[in-house]
Amino acid sequence: YPRLAWEAGAQRPDASVRVEKPEGGAISADRTGSVPAGTVLKLSDVPETGWTLRSYILNGKELSGRYATVTGESVLSGRCRTAMRSMRATC
Repeated sequence: YPRLAWEAGAQRPDASVRVEKPEGGAISADRTGSVPAGTVLKLSDVPETGWTLRSYILNGKELSGRYATVTGESVLSGRCRTAMRSMRATC
């Protein structure tokens, strides 16, 4: 019978993860650099005083939660806002 890729021991292609520091805080992922394509990242943030995280951004697209699946070259960032004003600031 035909062998599937994971049965044959084939490795998944590599993907890369780069984090861009946002204005108003720091964004991190549990893995960065070169990772296998399809890797699910757990994201976290540490906002600076007076800022809150609105959302995580992966390759320019807003994420709905704290997890992201990378399939190729990926850039992780975030969108923050000041806690004192409802003004939008990209982070």
